[in-house]
Formats: sequence, C-alpha cells, structure tokens
Amino acid sequence: MVSATVHQPASEPTMAGQLRADIATVESTTADQTTPPGRTIGFGKHRYPLQLPKLTDPRLHLASVIFSLQILGQTALKFDLSIAQILVSLGTVAIIEFTITFWQHRVVAWPASALLTGNGVAFIFRVPGTEHGDWWSMHGAHLFAATAALSILSKYVITYRGSHIFNPSNLGLVIAFLILGPYLADPQDLWWGPLSPTIIAVIAIIVAGGLLITRRLGLLPITLAFFFSYSAGIGLIAQSGHCMTARWSIDAVCGQRYWTTLVLSPEILVFLFFMITDPRTIPRNKQARIVYGVGIGVLAALLSSLQRTEFATKVAILAALVVVCAFRPMLDALGERRTNRAELGSAPRAFGRPMAGVAVALVVGILGVALLTGSHRTMEDFELAAASAGFSTGSTNQAVGRPAVDIDLTELPKVEIDDSVLKVNSNLGNETATTMLQDLAENLEIVRTALTQRDSTLLDSAVLGQRLIELQTQLATPNGTVTIEDRTITSATLVRLEDPNPQAPPRLAMRITGSMTTTLSSGSPPTTAAGASDKFDESFALRLVGDHYLILELIRN
Repeated sequence: MVSATVHQPASEPTMAGQLRADIATVESTTADQTTPPGRTIGFGKHRYPLQLPKLTDPRLHLASVIFSLQILGQTALKFDLSIAQILVSLGTVAIIEFTITFWQHRVVAWPASALLTGNGVAFIFRVPGTEHGDWWSMHGAHLFAATAALSILSKYVITYRGSHIFNPSNLGLVIAFLILGPYLADPQDLWWGPLSPTIIAVIAIIVAGGLLITRRLGLLPITLAFFFSYSAGIGLIAQSGHCMTARWSIDAVCGQRYWTTLVLSPEILVFLFFMITDPRTIPRNKQARIVYGVGIGVLAALLSSLQRTEFATKVAILAALVVVCAFRPMLDALGERRTNRAELGSAPRAFGRPMAGVAVALVVGILGVALLTGSHRTMEDFELAAASAGFSTGSTNQAVGRPAVDIDLTELPKVEIDDSVLKVNSNLGNETATTMLQDLAENLEIVRTALTQRDSTLLDSAVLGQRLIELQTQLATPNGTVTIEDRTITSATLVRLEDPNPQAPPRLAMRITGSMTTTLSSGSPPTTAAGASDKFDESFALRLVGDHYLILELIRN
C-alpha cells in the first residue's frame, strides 16, 4: 500500500510534523521512481535505496530508553521475561516490516518503527510460567510472535488517510490479552518493587527520556492532559473505597495504595510518555490533542473503576487508548473544519466547547460509577474473595471463642523468611513471621485438645477452610477413630505457596519440620492406642482473622 505524503497543518508543531514526514518517507517511495542519490545496496543486477537510522531520529532515542529499561529488567528488576522472548518479538516485526516495505516500494529500510512495536510488545507482554534467569527460554514464544505479528500488521490493514489509526503494539496487546486471558498471558506488573535505588533510576530514565522526547516533538501537552485527568479519576475511585487484588500483594490494594500503584507505576509512566504520544496516531490539531489526552485519562480511570483484579485493570487502561484512537478521525475532522473556517475569514467555532462538554460528561460519569460501585465493591467484597485465596484482608472479625493455650513459646525456633516471600509487596518482617509461628503452635495445640475431647466447637477458633472440613469429618462419626498428632517443632520457614491461577493473590504458609507422635482414639468412652513417632515436614497455609493467624490448609511435603 502506497501512502500519500502526510499533510501537516500550520497548527502542528514543527518537530512532530517532521517526524511524521520522516516516518512517511519509506511509505511514499514507489518502485517506479528513480533511485535517489545517496546510499544504495545491490541485489544481483539491481540496486535499491538504502535507508539507515539517523542519530537525530526520535524513534532511536525512544528505543534507547526502552532498551535501558529492558537491561534493568533482566538484571536488577528481575522481570519474568527471557532474552529469547524479546528477540522473537523483535525478529517477527522486523521481518514483516522489511518484507512489506521492500515488496511495495523496493526500498531496503531499517525497520525503526517496527522495532519500537516489537519492543513495546516484549516490554509489556508476559507468559505465566516464565522465570527470571532462564535467559534463553522459548516458553510461550509463539504467543510473543503472534502478538507482535498482529501488532505490526494492524498498521497496514487499519488505516485512515495513509496512516494507521491505532498504536500497533497497543492494539495487538489488548487483543492478545482479551483472547488469551489471564492463564496464558499477563501484562507486566504495575508494582515493580519497593522504593530502592533501582526503582529511582528506572523512574529517572523514564521521566528524563519522556520529557526530552515529548518536549522536542511538542507532545508534552498530551502527556500532561492524560496525567492530570487520569490521576484525578483514580483519586475519586480510591476515595470511593474501591480495591483490587494483585498477584504481588497479600492484602487487597485499596485507598492511597491503590492511587499510588495506578498513577505512579513505572508501567503507567511508560504508557503516558511513549505509547499515547505516537505521532502517527494522535490528532493534528493542538486543541484536539488536549481532548485526546484527557479522553484517554478519563476513560482509563472509568474502565479501571469497573475492575477488581490487577490483570483486568491493566487491560482496561490499555484498552482506553484503543477506544480513543478510534475517534481520532472525528477529532481531526473537527480540527480541520475549524482551520478551514479561519482560512476563509469567518470566525471559527470554538473547538473546545463541544469537547469540553464531552470531557465534563465523562468526569461526571466516572464520579457516578465510582460512587455506585464503591458502595458495593468495598473491603467486605474483597474479604469474601480473599477467604478462598487465603490472604490477609485485615478483617475485624475475631476468631470464635479462642481458648487460652498453655505452651512455652520460648522453645519455638527462629523463623526464616524464604526469598519468594520477600518478593511480595507486604509489610511482613521478622516480628510478623514470629507471630505467625506462635499462632500456628497455639492452633495445633487447640486442634489436639479438640480431637482428644471430641469437641468440634473448639476447632472454629483455630482452623478454617479446607482444613476445618477435614477435621470436622473425623469427629462426625460417633465413636469413630480419631488421629491425634502431637508435634515438636525444630525449624520454621515462611514460604509462598504456588497457585495454579497465575493471577491469584499470594498465599503464605509456615513450613515446619520436627518430630511427631501419632495417637489413635476410638470408642465410648474413648480409648487411646499409642502410635508411631516419626519426623514430619509440613506446610500450613495461614490466614489472618482478627488478631490471630488461623490454619487454612495443611500440605504434607
């Protein structure tokens, strides 16, 4: 497909217009044109124009920023992304772009735009099951290739006046996430880790690079329009009591933490500086660009208010750009109509008035949705969801009738904290880990007493969930045989349990080892028979209920 030369209205900033022209150069070169003077490359008897990257090309500057982030991701940030997956994305888009360009225009061109698309896919797209450090893993490589191919092909299939309507990587990612779902694909986490020198360096690279590029191209107003409208919308949602669950957080993400995560995330900074400012997909008119930025920000917040998981929230934010880009032709038409009226000498209609009305309507809409959903999707909702997942929500419900337990807590070992727990965004420390072990020891003693006395009412104060059902089943049969276990704990480690759902909030368990004596009790009155004494290695999933951590599940290792 041959595109016409891109029209640049007088109102468009010079650098942004120049970038449009630079990008359109390859597309406007046809096979029947005389080879322009300059670099050429020969294939057989024919020579073809050779277009290499220029140091002044903003796309090269953007690539350097993303490349720097990829390096930090592979080293300090420990992204669950392999080098092979990155290369698959880059290779796919480069081959497709090079082939189409050469076939249509007989030009050998460096695929600068395509590599940005491939890098955008690799930077955001994740396949559950990929582990950091497995540098050459091809796990899910076909999904990376398919998403990258869909992204780059969209800019040739869906066009308007010789230019693609949608940001290619954005459209490809949204379609991929919606089709594949959370079990097969996942956007990069919004939370990259606790504040550290590495995170500060990441934010500095993104902000410095973003400001440099957007100011040079005259696109900073779009970034600011998005940021202020989006942060205000997320603030309203956070105030309404809305929360979301995340696979990196033991607690539901609510309130100030919700706002901070969704507004100051490095992922959001990359989105606002480098994705929504694609010069080929933004409106041409200055005022329309402000409306464009505000529209994305408000719609992203509105869609986020309807989501309850981090996966759905991330996809909603990306989808907001797709929706607003679909209306870009309308924004361009309104801007051109205003410009034409000015050139004819008539007073141009105020472009901002109808657009301001739309913006106000969207703000009112998001406020209404936030208030309506906030009254129903507050903390209580997330406590119910958390019960099955086994993570803490800070519930105020106390453990039912918890009896006093007489055990020597000084004999308990020191708790080690596994590295998998340290990756979770929580306030867990040695003091909390020690409390969890002490509660577990008390719970085990309460369970032993309940089984010995055949008093199932005691179980509710120490056990819940699947483990409670298992113990109640033992006591359900009158005069049946009950297995009583008496443990001596010699080591304890706080660990994170693997969940088959890759998007589930993390579940913590106390892994304990030591010796255990088993006693069998049966009959009426109950008689006991001494059992075997052996070593044990078990993990107990725990959940905070009120002031105590109760046993949710027993896993024998």
